[in-house]
Amino acid sequence: MKTFTQIARKLRKRMTPGEICLWQKIRRNQLGFKVRRQHPIPPFVVDFYVQPVSLIIEIDGSSHDIPDQINKDKARQEMLETWGFTVIRFRESEARNNADLVSVEIQNTVDCLMNNRL
Repeated sequence: MKTFTQIARKLRKRMTPGEICLWQKIRRNQLGFKVRRQHPIPPFVVDFYVQPVSLIIEIDGSSHDIPDQINKDKARQEMLETWGFTVIRFRESEARNNADLVSVEIQNTVDCLMNNRL
């Protein structure tokens, strides 16, 4: 049986084009904070995670438009939010075609969450 860490490592090698484009903009503290990719939060592995503010960033491709997947995503997000995480979602096409804009939205969300903690 694979651990969540092993699953996360495998997913890091199979990132979508949108995830790769966004990762190039947000990795290595480019926004002033560390972002983790394909981070395990059992029983889930989230696309990106900003630990100091408990922010989860999800990139949704076309498979997330299927009604069954929409319901699973909603239940997953509600569970994560119940645990104290903030979840923001972007379309795969947004991350791929407008990574600069998405990174600004992430920065604004982190700033807002940081200000709410003070």
